Amino acid sequence: MRRVEGMMDRVWMRGLSSRLWRRMGVEVGKALVDSHQRGASMYMTVPNVRADLDAFRRRGMEMATVAEAETGRRYGNVAAIHGDELTAILYLLFFDADPANVRPVRRGIPAAISRRAAFNDIPMAAARRAFEVITEDDVARDLALSFPSRSRLAARTEVRRALNVGIADAAISEGRDPSVADPMRPFVREVTYPLWEIREIMDRRTRGNPNGDFPEGSHWQVNGYISTMEEIVRQDCVPPCGWNCRAALVPVGFERARRLGLLRDDDRIDWEALRLYNQTRQPYIDNGLYPDRGFR
Repeated sequence: MRRVEGMMDRVWMRGLSSRLWRRMGVEVGKALVDSHQRGASMYMTVPNVRADLDAFRRRGMEMATVAEAETGRRYGNVAAIHGDELTAILYLLFFDADPANVRPVRRGIPAAISRRAAFNDIPMAAARRAFEVITEDDVARDLALSFPSRSRLAARTEVRRALNVGIADAAISEGRDPSVADPMRPFVREVTYPLWEIREIMDRRTRGNPNGDFPEGSHWQVNGYISTMEEIVRQDCVPPCGWNCRAALVPVGFERARRLGLLRDDDRIDWEALRLYNQTRQPYIDNGLYPDRGFR
């Protein structure tokens, strides 16, 4: 997660050459592929899960293209005023900025910015000049304080999407397609899961929490939704189901499924019991409230 966010910081902030944008798009695409493969191996061993890994690579390039266009649209005048070189320094130094770092210059520059300048091999005189700009130029200050949060939002959402899609791909492939297995080493299913759960992080930030920061929404209400992976995929409910959604797909083993009364005596799914279990959650999906409207 941190690796992808760091890449996206550079992709969104450091838009000086098309070659750099392309290179960073490739790197982000690789990171998304890694996240997908990590998800595919999280709960089970499935050799050669079938997935369109090229789609993740294309997504990395799309993110870089959008970032390049938005950077140029929003901050072209910063470069026009202060020059491309100084603008690049602003991008590098202030992607972790906070209001405490944009106070008027007294003596030198804050220690945090000094350390970041040293880490990025930026001359201290240039860092000091960049700090002066950030305190004097409202547009540059906006660049430092608002734009990076959007890049991290996109990164977190994409990496969680890739992770959960990997889980879904593995669950659907697992033990059902003989061509998935290595013919030289027959695949023995170590673990099977009849059902899967959509589990939200239940805190003040969860959308729909009546006592939280975002009382409007549906994530709080859908938490705990259980179904087969095929049904979750069919309903387009593989997380994330909204920007910065932190939900995860969690397997429901046979023992827990029996305890919840969701299996028959022969361990087949009791669909009526499952319908009753989800009766307060399903309407949010059926009425288009989950995933968040407009997110897909």
